[in-house]
Amino acid sequence: MLHSLQRPAAHGPGANSHLRRLNPVTGVGTGAFLYIGRRNAEGGGRVATFTTNSFRTVAGLKGDIGDAWRFDVNAQRGTVDNNNGNLNYFSNANIGNALNVIPGANGQPQCAVGPPCVPWNIWVPNGVTPAATQYLSIPLLIEAGVTEQIVSGSVTGDLGKYNVKLPTADGGLQVNLGAEWRSEDASFRPDLASQLGDAAGSGGPTTPVSGGFHVREVFTELRVPLVQHAAAAEDLAFEGGYRHSDYSEGFKTNTYKLGLEWVPVRDLRLRSSYQRAVRAPNILELFNPAAVVLDGSTDPCAGIIAQGQTPSASPANCVFAGVSAAQYGKVAPNAASQYNGLLGGNTNLLPETSDTYSGGFILQPRIVPGLSLSVDYFNIKVKETIGAIGADTILANCVSSHDPAYCSAIHRDATGTLWRSSAGYVSDTNVNFGSLGTRGIDVKASYRLQMSSLGSLSFALEGTKQNDLTIQPLTNGPSYSCTGFFGSICGAPSPSWRHVVNATWATPWKALDVTLRWRYLGSADSEFTSSNPQLTGNALPSTSHIPAYNYVDLSAMFNVTRTTRFQIGLNNLTDKDPPTIASGSGGFGSDCPVLGGIGTSSSCNGNTFPGVYDALGRYIFARLTASF
Repeated sequence: MLHSLQRPAAHGPGANSHLRRLNPVTGVGTGAFLYIGRRNAEGGGRVATFTTNSFRTVAGLKGDIGDAWRFDVNAQRGTVDNNNGNLNYFSNANIGNALNVIPGANGQPQCAVGPPCVPWNIWVPNGVTPAATQYLSIPLLIEAGVTEQIVSGSVTGDLGKYNVKLPTADGGLQVNLGAEWRSEDASFRPDLASQLGDAAGSGGPTTPVSGGFHVREVFTELRVPLVQHAAAAEDLAFEGGYRHSDYSEGFKTNTYKLGLEWVPVRDLRLRSSYQRAVRAPNILELFNPAAVVLDGSTDPCAGIIAQGQTPSASPANCVFAGVSAAQYGKVAPNAASQYNGLLGGNTNLLPETSDTYSGGFILQPRIVPGLSLSVDYFNIKVKETIGAIGADTILANCVSSHDPAYCSAIHRDATGTLWRSSAGYVSDTNVNFGSLGTRGIDVKASYRLQMSSLGSLSFALEGTKQNDLTIQPLTNGPSYSCTGFFGSICGAPSPSWRHVVNATWATPWKALDVTLRWRYLGSADSEFTSSNPQLTGNALPSTSHIPAYNYVDLSAMFNVTRTTRFQIGLNNLTDKDPPTIASGSGGFGSDCPVLGGIGTSSSCNGNTFPGVYDALGRYIFARLTASF
């Protein structure tokens, strides 16, 4: 079989087939369950195409109301349509047909169902014919669309015009009042083959989604100068804001912010703030129909003792996880570490809430014209996180605590597995649960150098030092830090340092700007190497460490006309390949995030993290921007 640690079986869970007893390919034998795990090596790698069309219109009106007030009214509508096509997947139904072989009239193997089926002879070298590959291949298409509409209006007033100000300040109270209506509608339309889950290795049926919501909001902001033009206080001001939101799903939210800004001297600005924010559940989180798909990467009660596979959990604990005493030691594990979960939306979700504390400074020294430096500390705590708890977490808590809240979510098939059929799964639909917190430092620096007739040269740095990323999956449960780690629980790599540096030459010719960009991502290790018992596991040495990554991009932008600007660029100039991670084969744990869990903000694609690293290698882009 064509397995590897970095390339899990294409025909994974659900691609189970039986061979006829009188199969001319394998000879006379006894019918038995057979798990097929094989790559489509003859047909080539999977090919994905993405086509995205976006359109946005904005119309508005601004104006003055006397000397002290200004108004701003606008409406906008935006649509994004996406088509995702996939090639070189195999049909589960056709796999079964192509393996169900009988002798033909001339003694040659033929499919029992007859033409156009072609036998799939995977038992001998070079036994797979192009005709068989063509018969098994199935093209897939998923269409999706999002529409957003916004109508908003606000008025901004300078009450200093009415002498509403403190005696210690020259400037008056500034206030903004407004209201907004916003609606979002989305649809997700997989083709019939995707809906039926007929594509082997796709993780099960892909269900269509359609839904929407709207929200009405009122808001206000104010800025109050406290002290101005005083000793050690060139400017001292208080800022505040409040927003009330009423969602069509039936819940209401309140968000607010408080801030203080102090300018002791003209070169230095100090700032601090507190902010309460919310994130309402999106359409997929609310309305996605529940379906059995790939979710977990382990089953502590799986293992066939007769084959040297001892389950990690005891017989007494596995009874609570649905494995009887008679089944214990006879439950087959999945060779690709892929287990089923029932994932889907939940219309009873509540918004996430977060509290953010920040403080920092901006330095613009007059003795170094063109230099600007800002450093800000942040501390963010998110509660009532929206997501799926994760099949692995549910199983682990069941066998350790015997809590019915977790154990009742485990549904095993007749053989005791969580992967051989859709009857075996862990119920893992979206809920509000747990929390996460992060703290660190954001750094920004820029410098602009004028070069007379040659234009100007500017440099800009934006970097983040992440001191901690702590995740608590369950309320009152244990927590773990994912800083510097990646994996099936932590999700995408969270390096302790990352930055982007831009060097731009603004030439004097047709407003031509040439930019060289350096993207840096710090190193990260597999979560299995962590000392935290919530994360530690059996790491594959060759893929347990991702070194620091450096990317170099080059782009140029110039004016075509007075209102039209053209940009062309080359990203990943050195054609650097993404890192390869373990997929869970060969007895090693999987570093590929499961679909559930609050640590999986950026999932992997079987053997890497395309949301973090450049999976496509070197690529060219072009952009034309026109103003009307």
